[in-house]
Amino acid sequence: MCTGPPLAALELFEIQAVLDAAAAASAALRRGPVDLARLDALLDHAQSLDDLAQIRRSLNDWHETVRHAVHNGTVVAFLQTLDAQVKTSAPWRTPEVADTFTAAFAEHRAVTEAIRAPEDVTAPGTLCRDPVRPPSRGRW
Repeated sequence: MCTGPPLAALELFEIQAVLDAAAAASAALRRGPVDLARLDALLDHAQSLDDLAQIRRSLNDWHETVRHAVHNGTVVAFLQTLDAQVKTSAPWRTPEVADTFTAAFAEHRAVTEAIRAPEDVTAPGTLCRDPVRPPSRGRW
């Protein structure tokens, strides 16, 4: 587990972003209609909420759904372990302001659409890869 300085936490975010991007690209190839329905429902639900903690939880569930759409238990388990390390290592928190999630909603919608219609199977992964962006600006 990473318990070192903030740079070590950034390294965790970097690998998490790379692996989440790979999962999104793989989900574009392996997802089914139920996976797409879940992604849409979770994002719609998140956008309907006012409580920032509930929005964050719904978006986290969206990420988990992308990972499950890969249909590879090893990928899911590994990223869950990595999430736990990130949560214990992150030296910052998401700011609590009204428009905190405006850009995140648009980014999540773009990734969902790229997973839905993967003319370019690398598009979902490319859209969500920003390895040095801390969660205070949203994961993707």
